[in-house]
Amino acid sequence: MARVSPTTDELTSPASSCGQSSTKKRGPKAHLSLDTSDERDDDPLTTVVLAALDASILYDNEGVALEAFRARLGSSEVHADFKIKMLLDMLATVRATHLSKESLEIAWHRIVDEERRDLLELTTSTPPTSARDSVASVPRPSTSGAPSKLSQAKSKRKQAEYDAKLLANRLALLKQEEQKAWRKIEQTREKAQQILEHREEAVKKQQDRHLFLHAREVETRTATKKHKLAAKTSVIKKRQAAISVISRKYQEVDTVKQERRRLKIEKERQAQAEVERAREKRELVRRQEEELRKKRLKERVVAEKQAVARYRQSVEEEEVMLREQRKRVAAMERAELELIQRLQSTQLLQRQAYNELEKALIRTEM
Repeated sequence: MARVSPTTDELTSPASSCGQSSTKKRGPKAHLSLDTSDERDDDPLTTVVLAALDASILYDNEGVALEAFRARLGSSEVHADFKIKMLLDMLATVRATHLSKESLEIAWHRIVDEERRDLLELTTSTPPTSARDSVASVPRPSTSGAPSKLSQAKSKRKQAEYDAKLLANRLALLKQEEQKAWRKIEQTREKAQQILEHREEAVKKQQDRHLFLHAREVETRTATKKHKLAAKTSVIKKRQAAISVISRKYQEVDTVKQERRRLKIEKERQAQAEVERAREKRELVRRQEEELRKKRLKERVVAEKQAVARYRQSVEEEEVMLREQRKRVAAMERAELELIQRLQSTQLLQRQAYNELEKALIRTEM
């Protein structure tokens, strides 16, 4: 399959939808202000990512070279950071070689925003402070095990959300591939039509050329025949003149009459022969023209059949590729449903962990 360059909306919209759904599930705390654009730009990781983006723009009209960008992030000091790994894993699913700087910036800021939302939720997800303030000075047993379970549950939830984002991005790319397959089918049909039109035009030009050459050959033969007939007529006239001279000189009337009869017979024979040759030539030309017409018709029929066969084969191949693509999309949809069910199970476990934590805290306070 050919490579495609996803637009900014296609790269960021799946992750954005996942972020919005998770924000709705977090409850009333989601209305709190997380950060501003200035705070994001002051982040050292953001500074490193923006610098790598600027350094990876080889040509202004091509955008960011993904291979150079990944190499710079991988060799930087912050390559082990979780958000950097998440960005690199997301780019690993993109088959394009270049993306716009704006789309990559939006993807990075969304990853940072998701991380900050998780941190904000972690700091604001404890029980109300009034219940703990009343017994703040009373010693109580250690509860280090509960935060560990909470951290594990949050880590699993974050991993599930991350997997869902990657799956959504891959599904968006698969939809692009399907659209490209349809565009390729239309282009193939247009190309087949163009080939048929060009072939008909070439056949017409070839026919016109044959007709022109045939007409010129007929004209040449006609001129040659006229020249030969004029030469023979001149010879006959000369002979008739000679006979007249001889007749006048020798007064041999019988000889002259015989010669005249012979010349007349010869002339009639020659005229008959010319008529017969002309008839034979016309018949030969007619047969040649008929054979040429049949040959051209046969060649055109064969060419049209071959073009239609190639066209049908191309359409069948495109349809087979389309069916395979639809099968892969259906498999991805089933995988997405399984991931959603697993995410729901993980969220149920998360709520149970919260309940267990609250019960443990209440027991320790009592």
